[in-house]
Amino acid sequence: MNWSRRDFLGSAGLFAATTAIGQSVATKTSETAFPSPLIVGTFDPKGGHIQGACVSDDAIYLSQMTCIYKFDWTGNLLKRLPVISHTGDLCFYKGEIYTSVSVYHNARKCKGLIQVFDADLNFVREKELERGTDGVTILNGVLYLGMGSVGQVGSKPHRENLVGRFRPETLEEIDRKPIDCGMETCFGAQNITTDGKDLYFSFYPAKRGDPPLAIFHADLTFDRMISVKQSPNNGFDLLPKRLAAGHPRFLRVQTLMKYGENSLPHARIDFIERVGDKMRLLTPENTK
Repeated sequence: MNWSRRDFLGSAGLFAATTAIGQSVATKTSETAFPSPLIVGTFDPKGGHIQGACVSDDAIYLSQMTCIYKFDWTGNLLKRLPVISHTGDLCFYKGEIYTSVSVYHNARKCKGLIQVFDADLNFVREKELERGTDGVTILNGVLYLGMGSVGQVGSKPHRENLVGRFRPETLEEIDRKPIDCGMETCFGAQNITTDGKDLYFSFYPAKRGDPPLAIFHADLTFDRMISVKQSPNNGFDLLPKRLAAGHPRFLRVQTLMKYGENSLPHARIDFIERVGDKMRLLTPENTK
């Protein structure tokens, strides 16, 4: 399917509806459904799948390994910023965007970076690390950074992954700690987000069918697995309060890869809600 400007604008109507839902949900139950997902794009054809997502009250930020994109909540693209490859996950904190980078090219190849941008994607500061990095989030004023497998074994199945903790304002490192979610994974934590209390880690499981979301406490002790039908490895983040409306609701991204001479990747944004030990889809599953 080729996405036209009309398709894009039609899908953007989601956010007018979800804003209304966010304003009125206090009088409804958590069964309130969002009417449809949002389809956004078009992305860099050489950038691969979407790597991460974060949101503010004013914008949605999506990353590919080659670019960061800023959209408003009506789905309009506001800015596209080319970045160092491989840029991975990202998070929003106090008006700034924190990105996790595993450098694939140039003199810093095989190094890791924490790069910080302002809300308009202007570069602010960075910290170089001796190893590649992946997922990133901030909880209780501490930046949590995925730093790959403990033994840096890449795609080989492994149990332990390394997480570093940093001070967001200065990027000063606090400590590093290995974590074990009780299953074998490949690479490191692809995405990390928080509900304001716990940390949600998304991994590539070594075996099909393994739960893709692991919950850890702020001290990085393992809590439990959360079941979700579609892996959030392309990015997920907690919704702003006006859309979450008191519930643990998240934005989840899926890359819609296009193939052919004039085909480019797009992204589908759905909303999910934690209900006990499962994530429930709020947007219609069969919407194309």
